[in-house]
Order: sequence, then structure tokens, then C-alpha cells
Amino acid sequence: MSRLRPNISILKCYARRAIKNPERILPFLIRNARMAWYDLKYEMYRLVNGIPLQEDYISDLLEEDEFVLMIIDACRYDYFRAEYETFFKGKTQRVWSAGNRTPKWTPNLWTGTYDLDYIAGVSFPVAADAYEGRDEEFDPESTFEETIHISFRDPLSKQHPPEMNTDVALSHFQDAERIRGVVHYGQPHEPYLGDTKFFASRIDVNSLREAATEHGFSNEFPDEKLSGRSYLWGEELLKFDLSREDLGKLPIEKYSVTKRVTEGEISDTELRKAYRDNLRLVLSEVERLIQYIDCPVVITADHGEHLGEFSDELDYFHPDQTHPVLRTVPWCVVADESKGNKDLANADINPRLLKEYDTNPSITEIKEQLEALGYQ
Repeated sequence: MSRLRPNISILKCYARRAIKNPERILPFLIRNARMAWYDLKYEMYRLVNGIPLQEDYISDLLEEDEFVLMIIDACRYDYFRAEYETFFKGKTQRVWSAGNRTPKWTPNLWTGTYDLDYIAGVSFPVAADAYEGRDEEFDPESTFEETIHISFRDPLSKQHPPEMNTDVALSHFQDAERIRGVVHYGQPHEPYLGDTKFFASRIDVNSLREAATEHGFSNEFPDEKLSGRSYLWGEELLKFDLSREDLGKLPIEKYSVTKRVTEGEISDTELRKAYRDNLRLVLSEVERLIQYIDCPVVITADHGEHLGEFSDELDYFHPDQTHPVLRTVPWCVVADESKGNKDLANADINPRLLKEYDTNPSITEIKEQLEALGYQ
């Protein structure tokens, strides 16, 4: 096992790109001078506010013989603090994340070789292809003992449900000689699958009518339900009585929640409610998983999320710029009373979900997932 060390892979990548494309050197220097200023500014913020580094806590956790580290993607400390005790008990504090977005957090944090398994529905920690065309690089196969890439996208949400992460993790831990793993959930990151749903898709109404006629279910889309609409959002298609197979026959286009928010189709109030509901959804799955785990369990996040509270260009999601709301994340050590209350060998696992995920997605599928998450 390796202690966490400062990352130099990004600098090597930049150097290679600069040699091949010297015209990019000046923009690189300007951009990174600006980023260095923000890093210095918020490092002072971290020190003044006494926020410990996430990587130091993870280094200590790696000394345990067995553990489960759960990453809930894009989870803010303040929202987590307000919600988690509804689902489980634990001691929670804030820590300073290793990055402001997942493609930076991953190579910044995991800099060595680790005897642990990484299970993720998010591509960056488990798929080197996710970094194609990016300034960062990361090689999961040489970093972790085993990686499990949960690749599955619903035709409407363009995202996998968090219960799939839980079932894959339970199945994997059942067969493990000892439990040393990271389980990286895709929520509360957009798209929003909770009680308030905003999916990363839409469909043109004229195209919908044509496809519905072609495939023999035009009766599901009467004119009165489509009148005055030029397109429907993905979550609106849930109102119609179609199977996932039938929905897959429709010409549904990817349309990220990021676009919907920045274009004003989703209000700030709606966004925050959807985010909170998505957090509650994933916490319910975290609760289900920890009931079968009796070794140390910690819950943290890769980064936080902007939800429209600030009056500058950083109003939404997690742009490539440091800010306290993106770097201040929870570190929750789950209490013994909430863990290991059920028998792992007899865990309630949905066999359908285990059949449906793909551990070896193509680079095209990876890019489609990243687009749905707002990264493209």
C-alpha cells in the first residue's frame, strides 16, 4: 500500500502536449497562473478555517486491514450534514477534497498503488479512456487491485440507479477474502433520479410521433398530451405506459441537466430540491449497503456542487476552478450501531440489476456517460 503523494502526472501530460503544440504554451501559462492564484487563495481559506485535508484521512483509513470507503459524487458538506442522520448514525466533519471535479480529484488523490478494489458507476476512477482529450491522465489498472466499472444508462435518465452500485458491491464483497474497497456512487451528481426528477434527455415531438407510429404504440401519445409542445423532457416520458425496451426505440437525444439549468429551464429552487432528493436517494442505498458491512465504513465525496448561490460565473455545478463549496466535503465515520446488522452471505440482491451492467464499456459509451453528467 502506498501513502498519498503529490501528483505529477498532470504536469507530465502538459509537457508532452506543449512539445507537440507549442502554440498552446502561452494559454497554458495564463490559465494555470489564474488557477494557482485561486489555489493559493483557498488554501489560505482552508488553513484559516481549520479544515483538514481529505487525503490525510484516507491515508489513515488505508492502514486498516479491512474497510469500505464510500464516495457519493458531488456531495456538499452542508447538505450531507442536514440529511444523513435520517439514514444512519455516525460522526461527521468537513474535510478539504483533493480536487474540485472528479477528473482532477482522482489523479490528485490516488497517486500510488493500492491493494483495494474500486467499484464505480463513474468512469474517471475506473476507466483510463475517460481521460482521452483531457489534460489529466490516470491509469486505474496500475493503481488499484481490481476495478469494476458499472456501465449502464437508462434511455431516459442516461444514468444508472444507485441500487445497482449497492448490488454490485454486495455481490463482490460476498466473494472477497477480506473487504478492502471503494464504492463510488454517481449521485447526488446530476442527472437527478430522486423524487424530483430532471433527466439528461429530451425528444422532439414530431420525431416522437413518427417513431411511435413506426413501432406501433402511437396510441400511447394522443394529441392532447403533446399539443403545444415542441419537445418532451426525458422524465416526462415516464408518464406514458412504455417499457424500457420500447423507450429505447424512440429517438431520444442526450441533453444534460447542466444545459437545462444554465438555459433557465430549471429554476434555482427546483435545482436545489432535485439535488436534495437525489442525495436522499443515494443515502438510502448507502444505508442498505452498510447494514451488511461490519468493518470500518467511511462516507465522503470527491467534490461539492454549486447550486446557484453565488453572483458570478460559478453559479452552477462544478466548473474547473477551485472554490470552498466545491472543496468542502463530508467525512463521516459510520457508527457501529448502524453497521453489520444483516448477514452479507444472504444479502438481498436484485439479479436483474447484476445482469444489466457492463464492466467493459466502449470509449463511445464512456463519452456518452460523461456527456450525460455534463462533462462534455
